[in-house]
Amino acid sequence: MAADDGMERGDAGTSVVELLVGLALLSLIALFIGQGVGAITRMAPLATRIDRSAELTAVREHLRRTLSETVADLGLVGGAPFRGQAETLAFLAHADPLLEVGGLNEITLTLEPGAQGGLDLVERRAIASGDLSRAASRTVLIPDVASLRFAYGEPGPDGTPLWRAAWQRDGAPPALVRIDIGLKAGDRRSVPTLVVHPMATALPPDKRANRQPLDAAPRP
Repeated sequence: MAADDGMERGDAGTSVVELLVGLALLSLIALFIGQGVGAITRMAPLATRIDRSAELTAVREHLRRTLSETVADLGLVGGAPFRGQAETLAFLAHADPLLEVGGLNEITLTLEPGAQGGLDLVERRAIASGDLSRAASRTVLIPDVASLRFAYGEPGPDGTPLWRAAWQRDGAPPALVRIDIGLKAGDRRSVPTLVVHPMATALPPDKRANRQPLDAAPRP
């Protein structure tokens, strides 16, 4: 009987130890899960910032590509097609042959009051014509920005660009356009200064893509 009682107490003691070990393991698992959830929670704002930074990169590339499609005055549109001010830029560019009706678009980049009570960087597009009442599409490129500044460069005597706050010279675009976009305090993102060379050309994008160099061999 004594031996049996000892075995029962031993079994009971072992069960208690196993129970304590199990509780300890559960506590560790709960701790690991909590740390994992906390890490994911802390990473969520980081992922958001990465997404928003990627959006800024896409906007800069869009501005570079669009300004590179600038065309000079073709004599087909009333008024000066390139009007550059410190906070507003309007110019002509060929419509996207895949997404838009062919022809010329008048594109305006400026700041406008936004839904959040601040200022949004906005792009407006309208079919270029003499009708000032024509409808225009409106796209918010960057919401809630602090500032927008354009500068227009021309070659100086020594080749260094001379920057001006405004540009309007018989419809001819400047040699360079500089865009500085300022974000609000507390925004950890940054928008590097963008300098673009507007390519004054009378050929639409699809024609330029198929254009052969002058020294290319003629097609049979």
